[in-house]
Amino acid sequence: MIQVYNRKTNNYEVEKVAGGNYIKWSYDSPVGKGLTELLVKKKLFSKLYGAYCDTSLSKKKISNFIKDFDIDMNISSSAIEDFNNFNDFFVRSLKEDARPIETNNNLLISPGDGRLFAYENISVDKLVQVKGIHYSLSELIADDDIAK
Repeated sequence: MIQVYNRKTNNYEVEKVAGGNYIKWSYDSPVGKGLTELLVKKKLFSKLYGAYCDTSLSKKKISNFIKDFDIDMNISSSAIEDFNNFNDFFVRSLKEDARPIETNNNLLISPGDGRLFAYENISVDKLVQVKGIHYSLSELIADDDIAK
């Protein structure tokens, strides 16, 4: 479970996570933990799941995803039936006036759907942790000189 503090409401909220029930099972049950260690944490699993999401079979995931995450399809430049697969939907184009960009130079914009995380103290050698693996800045940008 991920709790996020909402500065507008001054309350903590539980973040919706795609596949939340599966993730909970994967990390909370003995069988789930075993399978997660054996299969899910591997690059091959991500590649296979990504390949599945490129197939027309994955198209059936779109409607439930829209419902579960309350996605406003009125701002999409395509209709649900226009998407060939889940990945096609996931990178959908929006109507030109859907997300105006703030031009105030005193504000930080994040031009993407998602949550922006900020950390007070980071180490250049252990910058980001994903699925229990730490990545350095050099690894993320694939350039030692720029990382320095």
